[in-house]
Amino acid sequence: MEFHEELRALLKADASLIQVVTHEWERLRGNVTTAVLGDGGVGGKCLFWNEKQGLRLLGKSTKPQKLETLELEDDMVMNMNTANAAGVGAIISWYVGNPISKQKPFPHDSVLVIEDLTASGSQFGDMKPLLRFCARVNREYAGKKSVEARRTVILVTPTQIAIPEVEKQMQVLDLPLPGTKSIEAVLGRAIREENKRRKKAGKKNLKKPSSEEAEGLVEAAKGLSIMQAQLAFSLAIAKSGRLSSKEIPLVLEAKKQAIRQSGILEFIEPDESMSQVGGLDLLTEWLNERKWGFSTAARENHHDPPSGIMLLGFPGCGKSLTARHLQHTWKFPLIRLDVGKVFGHLQGQTEGNMRSALKVAEAVAPCILWIDEIEKAFSGSGSSDRTDGGTSARVLGSFLTWMQEKTEPVFVFATCNNISGLPPEFSRKGRFDEIFFVDLPRTKERKEILKVHIGKRDKDLIKDINIDTLVDISKGFSGAEIAEAVKNARFRAGSQGRRFETTDIQDFMGEDEMFPMVFQDHQRKYIEKLRARIMMYKPANRGKPEPLPDNPYQGIPWTEDEADEDPFLKDIL
Repeated sequence: MEFHEELRALLKADASLIQVVTHEWERLRGNVTTAVLGDGGVGGKCLFWNEKQGLRLLGKSTKPQKLETLELEDDMVMNMNTANAAGVGAIISWYVGNPISKQKPFPHDSVLVIEDLTASGSQFGDMKPLLRFCARVNREYAGKKSVEARRTVILVTPTQIAIPEVEKQMQVLDLPLPGTKSIEAVLGRAIREENKRRKKAGKKNLKKPSSEEAEGLVEAAKGLSIMQAQLAFSLAIAKSGRLSSKEIPLVLEAKKQAIRQSGILEFIEPDESMSQVGGLDLLTEWLNERKWGFSTAARENHHDPPSGIMLLGFPGCGKSLTARHLQHTWKFPLIRLDVGKVFGHLQGQTEGNMRSALKVAEAVAPCILWIDEIEKAFSGSGSSDRTDGGTSARVLGSFLTWMQEKTEPVFVFATCNNISGLPPEFSRKGRFDEIFFVDLPRTKERKEILKVHIGKRDKDLIKDINIDTLVDISKGFSGAEIAEAVKNARFRAGSQGRRFETTDIQDFMGEDEMFPMVFQDHQRKYIEKLRARIMMYKPANRGKPEPLPDNPYQGIPWTEDEADEDPFLKDIL
């Protein structure tokens, strides 16, 4: 259902108080006038008020009309002029009337839209009794012929504001981000406005982009508001003097800025160096098969797109790297969700932030939504009722519900180092399409990882390196530890003005330079526990896992707790 249709249904149902969450005042005005005055609309007057412009009457297509056409009584006009300058509380009071002071309400079927309210909701501090009356105004006046009319107050806020006194009576709507058709209209408007400027300056009209170029520009602008998209297209024209496929990176840059401003989502730049991933063959095959689920053929055959996966396993084994590789392979936008930044200090702000972030992801779709170390984001939901009033639990619930019911092609890519810190709701089938266990790289995979990192700058160098020797001594190493050894060897050789050799990498894999995580007791126990439960998860690597190497540091304490029993070690640690 379109937004104006949903709003029209509420107006027909005599909803008296509605909160609309949006930054797009211009687009909301169009939706309100359509719901009231458009085909099948409820009919009536469309009043809009904000602190800078005061009260205005808008007609079809948001065309301004004179307030005199309302034909109000003299005393009501006088009260309107007074309330217009007094603030939001006064204008709402003038609109709904006051039975105690015998002030009559606005006499026509209508809506009053209050714009530009702040995110803190500070304006509502002294208005609680008035809002309670607003929420039941249509029922209060029902049957009274002298004042009977349908009146609805619409509060426009940038984020959802919780008002406990009216939360049961006030309806809350989110204005969704514009779809393809709306952005196409914005693109056309940006071209027309540029041509007007060029005509005044005596210049040639802007060359119209082809249908394929226009489709690419519109796709690049998905996830932006109407005003942001308009600015992005106009900025691209201003910088290059044209609007074609070559300007798509400029539009994408504007989208990155917009997503970054939210502080919750981060647009990850594509990286050509992520085109190769060593190992993880079963995972890579699975992802390659699922790419078809986003194709036109899959949609035409009514296949649901893949929902997402969770990668579970040892730190440094390529979980996050796979997200970057998937972006390169699927050619989808990669957006990272920082759940920690979702939480706000105002009541209702956290839930609103999560809804806004997911709304942006859906607007950008098809895309990959990356949640790194998801267990840290949702680990506190189990005790949420005792620690944060249930906020964490509500955020978890809304996220799980969204994963279950989302219809847009948003592929959720979650990584997890410690599944014991994750609520059990995540593990059940249906949340993720699959949960993969990423183990330490085996012999074949270590060879692939070494070849990727050694040949990253110079592919000819691989034949001069004894890969088999390095594979043997790196048993038990994670992919990140192997990469670090190669990187350090490259630095050493570079500082000496030569190409690095096998012995350089060997040195940085030795006991004096490298302390693999598998030799840390708690990490060793964790991976052994995961291997014991491997039947619960799909392995990302083909074949049986290799036995863990002997720990040369066995019995040597490496934390303060373990050193407590030895005063000498406690002093040096």
